[in-house]
Amino acid sequence: MDPVLWRLLRRAGRKRSPFEPSPERAKELRRLERAMGVSFKDKALLNEALAHRSYTEEHNLPPYRGGERLAFLGDALLTFIVNRMLFQRFPEADEGTLTRYRSVLVSKNVLSEAASRLSLPQYLLVSKGMERSKGRKSQHVLSTAFEALVAAVYLDRGLREAEGFVRRCLEPLFEEIEARGEWMDYKSQLQILAQRRYGEVPEYHLVAEEGPPHKRSFVVEVWVRGERLAGGRGRTKKEAEQEAARRALQLLGASGEGEE
Repeated sequence: MDPVLWRLLRRAGRKRSPFEPSPERAKELRRLERAMGVSFKDKALLNEALAHRSYTEEHNLPPYRGGERLAFLGDALLTFIVNRMLFQRFPEADEGTLTRYRSVLVSKNVLSEAASRLSLPQYLLVSKGMERSKGRKSQHVLSTAFEALVAAVYLDRGLREAEGFVRRCLEPLFEEIEARGEWMDYKSQLQILAQRRYGEVPEYHLVAEEGPPHKRSFVVEVWVRGERLAGGRGRTKKEAEQEAARRALQLLGASGEGEE
């Protein structure tokens, strides 16, 4: 649906939104808008994008209200915008390379960092219980909130504004990741980390071949300094080695792509 039509129908068919901000809250949201570089026409929509499920449940709001539903749309928009950004930036990259780049940029690690740079945790609406547990700062909560913001910008201001917002947030992170070489595959990342941290390179050992010839799978373990770090399974030895390296990076707290 066209965002302009969506806004007209929303305004014509709704009662006062439960997310209509108070004057004090509206003042807080204006600070966030300045940080985002976006001025919302519908402040209630922005406020709703910042509402965590725990908040809507605590205030007995319908399950379809709040940031999670908006994040569903934001996730798809992010994929499209990042795809286009990478397609334009790397005209000679193949599909596999672009997919790997995208998986980094839309990971929880990167999206939560983008949210933190907007000071998003202080604007989130969460339940009292989540407030006590400091859950507003978790990667999952922040990455979901960022996706919800993307959807809110799109619905309120259209695709061009949404793409501008995403680019402003992600391109600086993109350049930092590129400078650190985190586009490299898992084995390359692990080798650099192991050399820097331990002064040794990882060793990969094939420990099992399973299944019939037409459906073979391989199990590989990665070792550093005589110690097993992780194992991985794949349809080829190379795939199994990459999976073992990925798990080792997670164990060492240095995953380039982040967990889903």
